[in-house]
Amino acid sequence: MTRLGAPANPISHRNVSTRSVKTRVDLRTFLDADADAAGLDGPSRFLSPTYRFQWLLRHAELLSNSSNRVIRAVGLLVSRVVTNCGSRLGFTIPLNTTGPGLCLAHWGTVVIHPHARVGANCRIHVDVVIGMAYGATPTIGDNVYIGPGAKIFGDVTVADGSVIGANSVVTKSWPPGLIAGNPARWVRKASRWP
Repeated sequence: MTRLGAPANPISHRNVSTRSVKTRVDLRTFLDADADAAGLDGPSRFLSPTYRFQWLLRHAELLSNSSNRVIRAVGLLVSRVVTNCGSRLGFTIPLNTTGPGLCLAHWGTVVIHPHARVGANCRIHVDVVIGMAYGATPTIGDNVYIGPGAKIFGDVTVADGSVIGANSVVTKSWPPGLIAGNPARWVRKASRWP
């Protein structure tokens, strides 16, 4: 429900990846998808500080999602390492908020609220905030490009395949396409990512 009591977003949440890393197979799937999204291959992927952060993030997710209390406790310790590593790179990305294929394009400020959800194969640039407004958080669909400086707040669903333009402020849901401006508006159908 929105703050005015109207029904939540008209765009369906069903395609958003809500899977989390629960098994070693999931871990491998997420890590491979993250590396593919960043265009990294083989052992050289560990030369990228953003990939090293994502590697730690995915391992912390696996440990924290365990049914074993001892392993979950280790996951809590690893999540602190993730937080520390992320703060050096400018990332505030909580566990279990992003789907496989996350691409963090550059170092720099990326803030995601712990209750927000980001789907599979999303590319996020610097100075992006995905945050809460009026007690609600955004849901980002699959295959979404979020340009530098974009802000997404509140009860918003970004449809699959959307492109959020640089410095856009998104406070309501739109159909798939290019979304840009402050406040954001639907510009046109997006044929592909920039």
